[in-house]
Parts: sequence; C-alpha cells; structure tokens
Amino acid sequence: MKYAFTLLALTAVHTVSAQKAQCQNIGDIKPVEDPLKLFAPGKATFPCNMGAPVPLGKVPTGCAKFEIIVARGTTEPGDLGMIVGDPLVARVKRDMPGVAVRGYPVQYPAGTSGSATGVSDIQKRLEQQSKECPDEKFALAGYSQGGMVVTSATKKLSPALQAKVLAVVLYGAGEGKNVAEPLLKKTLANCAPGDFACPNSGSGPGHVSYNNEGTKWHDRSSEYVVAAFTDKPVGQKLARNPTASL
Repeated sequence: MKYAFTLLALTAVHTVSAQKAQCQNIGDIKPVEDPLKLFAPGKATFPCNMGAPVPLGKVPTGCAKFEIIVARGTTEPGDLGMIVGDPLVARVKRDMPGVAVRGYPVQYPAGTSGSATGVSDIQKRLEQQSKECPDEKFALAGYSQGGMVVTSATKKLSPALQAKVLAVVLYGAGEGKNVAEPLLKKTLANCAPGDFACPNSGSGPGHVSYNNEGTKWHDRSSEYVVAAFTDKPVGQKLARNPTASL
C-alpha cells in the first residue's frame, strides 16, 4: 500500500512539473472565494513544492445531519481541497437546502508519506461522531492519493460504521473496484480522460481537470450523494465522460 501511495505522489509531481509557470508556494495560495466556480482549463494554481505536506484543515465540532469526510489529493491546497473537496461539498450544500451539511478534512499530511494516518483518522472520525451524534450520516470522498486513503479506510470499518456511510465518491483513484463491500455498491468512481491514475484513461492533464469549466464531475457527484441521502441510491457507478448525465 505504501508503494502505491508513493508512486501516485511521484507521478503527480511529474504531472504538475509542466505547469510551473503558474505554480506558487503552498503557503501563498489563497482560498477560492467561490467554491462553486469552475477553473478555466489549465488555469488552476498548483503548489511548486508538490509532494510537501499541507496544513491540516480545521476540524468541525458538534453534530451535523450529514458530514462529507474528504481526503485531499497530494499537496492539494484549500480547506478541503481546491480541485475536489471544496467544490464538491459546496454543491452538496447547494443541492440539500435546509439540511445541516458540512465537510470534514481528513487529518493527514497529504504529502509523499502519511497515508496510513489518513486511513486511521477516517476510522476514528466515524467512530467518534457515531458515538456522540448517533443520527449523523456520512459520505466519504477522496481525490488522487486521498481516494486511495478512502478506499483503504473502507476495509477497516465495522459493519455498524459501514452502515452509516451512504456514499463513497472517488476522483482520479482508479475504478473503485477495491472499495470494500458493502460500500462498493455505494461508490461512484470518477475517471477523467487522460487521468494517469485510472486504467484505460490514457495520458494527459486529466488528473487535474475535475474542476474545469464545461465539466459536470462535481454536479454529478453531488447528485449521486444527494440521491443516497434521500433513500434513492443509484448503485455502483464508473464515470468517464466529463459531461454525461449520471
């Protein structure tokens, strides 16, 4: 498992190396003011120090009706992750008016090491919140290395905790086949064309395209999550087309 995470992180470094013209130090990247806004293709800002750990996001306290536990990609800036976590949670909140929805940033460094910390944190978060807030429900979301963290975490959960998880959403982390049952039936795997982290997707900038203008990755993923929360689950899905309907 450690080899797989390291390989993904190093490949991410190679992918971003061609975009140094718009890179910034991780500490200088400002939060996106509107997480519902999509990026112009090729205009997302990336850290120059790719592979370095990122500051841990703030842990929400108390109870919510629905919590989306998000594991960010390698050195992905943002509260929950600019490319996936922030825009996805913003859309679920938009699409579930009147429901107390929030995101939880998995407490792991998202560098070239520390993935096991993320797996453990997901398990601990579910255990803690289920004890303190027995009516709270969850979704798991992960991008790139974070998707692999989420996948591994599904194998560590008790049946009682698995039942609390209504949906699993992966981006750029394979086809979802390694998600543990019964959560596999609740999994949407997003694999963009040209995403090196997905089989049969070819090569190109696809791995960093999930928040690009003209795509429906996040709207579609939000639809998937909302359907699960409203007792209308869609079942296991693999999405490869950036604009197709769910």
